[in-house]
Amino acid sequence: MVAFVASGGGDTRTRIWIRRLDSLDLRPLAGTEGANTNLFWLPGSRMLVYSSEGKLRKIDVTGGPPQAICDAGSMGGGFLTAGNKIVFGTRNKGILACPAEGGQAEPVLPLDAGGHEEWAGFPAPLPDGRRFLFWRQAGPESGIYAAALDVKPGEQRRTRVLPDPSAPWYVPGPNRHEGTLLFVRERTLMAQTLDPDTLQLKGTPVALGQNVSAPVFFSASDDGKVVYFADTRQRQLAWFDLEGKFLGNIGPPQDVLYAPAISSDGTRLAFSRDEPDDRSDIFVLDLARDSETRVTSGPAANEFPVWSPDGVQIAFMSTRNGPESLYARAADGSGSDRLLLKNGFPRAWAPDGTFLLLDHTSQGAGLWTLPAALNSEPKPSRYLQVVGLHNVAGFSPDGHYVAYVSNESGVDEVYVRPFASASPGASATGVGSVKVSLHGGLEAAWRADGKKIVYLTTGSPGKFKIWAVDVTLKPSFRADIPQPLGEIPAGERVFMPDLKRVLVEQPVGSQKPSIVVLSNWQAALPR
Repeated sequence: MVAFVASGGGDTRTRIWIRRLDSLDLRPLAGTEGANTNLFWLPGSRMLVYSSEGKLRKIDVTGGPPQAICDAGSMGGGFLTAGNKIVFGTRNKGILACPAEGGQAEPVLPLDAGGHEEWAGFPAPLPDGRRFLFWRQAGPESGIYAAALDVKPGEQRRTRVLPDPSAPWYVPGPNRHEGTLLFVRERTLMAQTLDPDTLQLKGTPVALGQNVSAPVFFSASDDGKVVYFADTRQRQLAWFDLEGKFLGNIGPPQDVLYAPAISSDGTRLAFSRDEPDDRSDIFVLDLARDSETRVTSGPAANEFPVWSPDGVQIAFMSTRNGPESLYARAADGSGSDRLLLKNGFPRAWAPDGTFLLLDHTSQGAGLWTLPAALNSEPKPSRYLQVVGLHNVAGFSPDGHYVAYVSNESGVDEVYVRPFASASPGASATGVGSVKVSLHGGLEAAWRADGKKIVYLTTGSPGKFKIWAVDVTLKPSFRADIPQPLGEIPAGERVFMPDLKRVLVEQPVGSQKPSIVVLSNWQAALPR
């Protein structure tokens, strides 16, 4: 069987799907709505472990509801120990372990507070039952490392096995002194012989598959099969109207870009793009001249740009000093980066320029505000505490409302909530929010005059459906009945401020993502 996370069947929510390799039928697992992508099997091929809504959960694929195991935040990979504990990676707390039957999560390998360690995850057990491999994100020291289960958390020694930024996967060989390490190197799935006792690699690595979409989207079974998610890098930016009509391309094909954001005057596109050496940077594309400007230059991840209202600055997230932090820089790339807040993640900039809306990653779920003025120590205030916050459309043009997407009702929906700039933290719950969408909503955008909101739902295969809602801002917010428009191709996308066009990134030609299964891959290894 292969398990993966996707949305489908007319529902906008992600869930776990199962496919047997001897069948073409897909089967969704009921109760797994909202599952995150990094799931793993327990021994016996009956139980799956995944995370959703901040909890680690398990589910019996033969039937039965999911069971919450422990608090997990954002989980990244894991395994079951001989002592019936689940060891799993996290985004901000290092590697943890909790009883498989449920209980409190305890640290196994905490983050190194004194260094540039950003996170540790995707632990993979070694045959001795006490050591494991994992992916460590730590700037120039990033790579695949080994640690031990029987060492106190504060005494762990990190031994680097490979410098590659990849999840590891160890496959035992015919004897316990030799096995194969699977990993991703520059989007190629590699296999190399590893002595699990000495942690020494032998021979040269062998390429098994190309165009691996991410260095965590692969796994192996004990009977000689490997599965990975393949996706070509070449994408084409194209204009569509809101009826779904293709209007033309922008520039030549290019590598995948992420989190596109349009300046308020609609002339420039900011986005992040992966760079060599496990980093990403912010770029700005002039849409009229088709010319590109680099805004940041590493190290680590620089992502999720947000424009200032005047188009002069860009706020963004960077991991250069460890955890996700909030920075700002001139949009033309001049000057230097300015740290605004540690443990911060930008969402939107208020139209009057006074506040930034952000995730305060060390303070739990919800939205916070931060004064945009660069005083000595700006202090964030909680604006909204809500379960399952997914996307933020940002401020209404008059700055009096904020649109966001949450699954607090059990389904992703678009909500609008008042924003009082004089006291942005006055009400911290979702009370007072108005649901704008009907029957689901994935993301939304305001029109520049504040009189309309558009949002997306899952459409026909490989497409999103656009809905439009007329809204009134004064004397209070009111939303009319949503009206269906057209469908646009799936892909990274951003609406123009006037909501007349949408810019969509899509695969070049007929290239489509796929799940690839390799059988008898060990035959390709040197003997």
